[in-house]
Amino acid sequence: MTKNEIFRTAHKYMMPQGVSYGDGKTHGINEICRMCKSDATAIGKNDEEHKDYEDFYKTLEYKAYRCNACGYVFSWYKE
Repeated sequence: MTKNEIFRTAHKYMMPQGVSYGDGKTHGINEICRMCKSDATAIGKNDEEHKDYEDFYKTLEYKAYRCNACGYVFSWYKE
């Protein structure tokens, strides 16, 4: 993925508040696909695009995901 694609699909980490969609997931709503709302999202450390995210975020804590339902790729970061 290009830096521009990663930037456009990134969002700041949202702290879980009360009961919300994504309850039970490690990072709550941050793991939910923003396109189709599926909770079947994952991206492995060995996946090819993971290196692009490491290069993009460098010093920030982040996590990247690929939706297994629609294929959308997104990430969150903490400052």
